[in-house]
Amino acid sequence: MIPRDTIRAAALTLTIAAASVGILRANPATTSPQSANSLEAFERVVGGAWTSEGSAATFEWSFGHRSVIAKSYTVAADGSRNLVGQGFFYWDPEAAAIKSVSVAEGMPFEVLEMTSRFEDNVLVNEIRTIASDGSIGAYVETWEFTDSDTYAWTLYEGDLGSAVWMTDTYHRR
Repeated sequence: MIPRDTIRAAALTLTIAAASVGILRANPATTSPQSANSLEAFERVVGGAWTSEGSAATFEWSFGHRSVIAKSYTVAADGSRNLVGQGFFYWDPEAAAIKSVSVAEGMPFEVLEMTSRFEDNVLVNEIRTIASDGSIGAYVETWEFTDSDTYAWTLYEGDLGSAVWMTDTYHRR
């Protein structure tokens, strides 16, 4: 059985879970027209570490704000971190959507592909996982922001109408 903290950290790789919300104004000097309606909202999660008991995630801009780089960690009792996932979010002009791809280690899956959208103060990530044997999984996660440094994380196995599988609260440190 995969430890719950490990699964939480893997889900954060997706995430950015990043997130947020109220779409921020685009800066024409750093944001391309294709991403002007999408990636700016990730400004809310960039910087610091988003933590919960046993897991953490960091988010940073790539060059020119063209993508958001996400890293997920498990956190030991002594505070040491172990990188367990890394990926990036980007604007896909063909799909006209925010997409993400991540890889994970020590999880029941190897690759995560996401399509993300912001709805008010909630980031919604539709997740497709690919295991080492090629099997596919489907999940949805939401990040509901209660303030600039806190969000409630919910994971559903299947779609938003499915039963809640896991929940947690993350704080920026």
